[in-house]
Amino acid sequence: MRHMEEVADRAQDLIMGKITIDEMIVRNGEMSMSVATEMAQVWAMMAAKMLDDMEAANCIEMKLNSKDGRAYLMTLQRGDGKSPMDLLHEAEEKLNKAGID
Repeated sequence: MRHMEEVADRAQDLIMGKITIDEMIVRNGEMSMSVATEMAQVWAMMAAKMLDDMEAANCIEMKLNSKDGRAYLMTLQRGDGKSPMDLLHEAEEKLNKAGID
């Protein structure tokens, strides 16, 4: 229970603007940020709660729609498991070895 109170407090800080992003750079599909507080910890706690609440074995996918009508797919995955792409490639490899296209 204490963990959830901390997640809620930190999420509120993020929403209220108490956590500020000093700099954000996106280059070659990777994002790096400099923040005034430990925002990554807030995100990590929120991610863990989402995975646990949804009883996800390894990952969840969420479709997000922007105001301009574009859709995005966000994947949230535990760090010690295989990504959906890893699992897809393994399945395709098995099918190829079995001679199935």
